[in-house]
Amino acid sequence: LVVVKLRPKNGTPYFWGQDKPAMAFEFSTPGTVAVKANLQVILKDSREKVISTIINEPVAVESGKVTTKPIPIDVASYGAYYVQCRLGMASSRKSFCWLPGKASVSPAGRLGVTVDDPGIGEDIPFYLEAAKSMGASRVRFRFMWNQIEGTPGEYSFPKRYDLAIESC
Repeated sequence: LVVVKLRPKNGTPYFWGQDKPAMAFEFSTPGTVAVKANLQVILKDSREKVISTIINEPVAVESGKVTTKPIPIDVASYGAYYVQCRLGMASSRKSFCWLPGKASVSPAGRLGVTVDDPGIGEDIPFYLEAAKSMGASRVRFRFMWNQIEGTPGEYSFPKRYDLAIESC
């Protein structure tokens, strides 16, 4: 088992102006045996069309040790992108935006964002802060009803839903 996580260098998936996008990934294995696997990191545009393969090489994953490696991202224009990282059977995907500049909060407070990724989990406070720094004063969360009422008449709210509400 290999665990892979992508991390933006500035702690947020938003980059502004001259602050060119940069990420790092962490990989580890909680087991007691070292693992050798192929590492592939791909840059995609907002429509998930492959722009380039950034890294494609074999790596050794030491048991019980977290290794961090920078990912050189070279994008030519502002926009939304994805970085897909695969290490053996493990994978991680992160979106990021490179924008001309930070937005100011709308005086009428009408700018909002929709959080539509049910997999953000414990990163919800981080995404709320990023949305606020972009000028958003409202957030809409998409809750999946089939995760709340898996069996008719039985309700169970995933922890990330409680965290979303507590973080607002």
